[in-house]
This record gives sequence, C-alpha cells and structure tokens, in this order.
Amino acid sequence: MVGAHDEAPWPVHATAFSVRPLSLLDLMGLTPLPDGAAVDIVFDADREAWVLETVGAGGPIRLYLDRATTLPKRVEVLSGEGEVTLYSELRRYKSVKLAGAAGLVNPKLATLVDIAATTDSAELKLALDSPNDDANEQIFRLERLIRALQPDRIEGTLPEFRKREHGADQPEPPNPEP
Repeated sequence: MVGAHDEAPWPVHATAFSVRPLSLLDLMGLTPLPDGAAVDIVFDADREAWVLETVGAGGPIRLYLDRATTLPKRVEVLSGEGEVTLYSELRRYKSVKLAGAAGLVNPKLATLVDIAATTDSAELKLALDSPNDDANEQIFRLERLIRALQPDRIEGTLPEFRKREHGADQPEPPNPEP
C-alpha cells in the first residue's frame, strides 16, 4: 500500500500492486454516492447491477450496485484514460453497530472484500469480523502491528515515521531481508 494520498514521498519498493489509501476506501465500497442529477446510471444485465461512474475518495471509479439491495457488489478504480487498474468484489454484508442508534438504521459493510490488479495476478483479500463504530486507533500503531504480525520484511516505511515512533536516539526496528 502506498502511504500517501497523492504520491509516495519516499521510494516505494516493487510490490505486487500499489493502492492509494483513499482508493482503498473506494474499493471497500465506502464511497458516498453523488447527487443523482449529476450521474448517468445504467443497468448491467450480466451482473444484475446498476452501474455508475463517479469520482471517489481516491479518484475516478465505477460502482456496480446490486439490483435487489443497491449495495456495492463491485468497485473498479479507473485510470485517467478510463481503464480499470484495480477492482474489488464485495460480499457478505453485515450491519455496522452504531452506539445509540436503533438497529434498523445501521449502515451495512461488506465483510469479505477481494481486491485485484488488472495488470497481473496480484490479489488482496480482506475479511472483517464484527464491524462497529468503536474506533481504536491503537490497533494501527506501527510498533503494535510489527509485534503482532512479525513481518519478515517492512517496505516503504518513512524514516520520519520511524524517528517519531522510536525517538531520535533509539534504534529502528529490525528489517530483516528474506
């Protein structure tokens, strides 16, 4: 994953594919729909879906909304030329539990998301367990993730971020080569 919204401010090592963070939101189906007057919507009979093109959080996208539920079932990230560069298939929707809200008004979130690049066979699979609105920022701290996941290699970590995490006088975490 590229760690900046526009361009990576540091060298990104060759990986299977890169996803801009805001495009990841789009690929998970978390894109607000535009005003209906500003968008053409067509029906794709093969996919049993309503299709619209819009600009998502990460750039231009094509959304496929399930005919019966109107929930996103496929999202395509488009290049400036309109070519599909990444796409996601969204399945197994669950209600997001919101504190203080009646159960009938809870939004739904896909808990199985398959993301793939069109240029090669790279795939990313996301599985979410129990979506809720309890934002626990601690689970995204780099140090905690390194301890929990014990990666063989860390690519594209900003030196400034490491300095902030470890302090100027402390050593960086190990980055073993495979």
